[in-house]
Amino acid sequence: MTQKIVVTSDRTTPLSVRASDTELVVDAGVHISTASTSLIATGAATDCAFYINGELLAGSGYAVTFGESGVADSDSLFVVGKTGKMF
Repeated sequence: MTQKIVVTSDRTTPLSVRASDTELVVDAGVHISTASTSLIATGAATDCAFYINGELLAGSGYAVTFGESGVADSDSLFVVGKTGKMF
């Protein structure tokens, strides 16, 4: 069964998705502002869906880390909606 995570308020700590079959939604108007990577989806995070409707701001490095070299196909979906932004 898919685990659904909906982020509805601003935060200053990274979002982390490390399990398979997960759906992550960042609501419109929500700001994720971190000193480093804003969204970490590495390791076993396969068969996932990510919907970014708010803003991800990474102070240094990448806004998102996604996938892993040892995984040939994550079979995941990553969507930045019309209200979404990544910096």
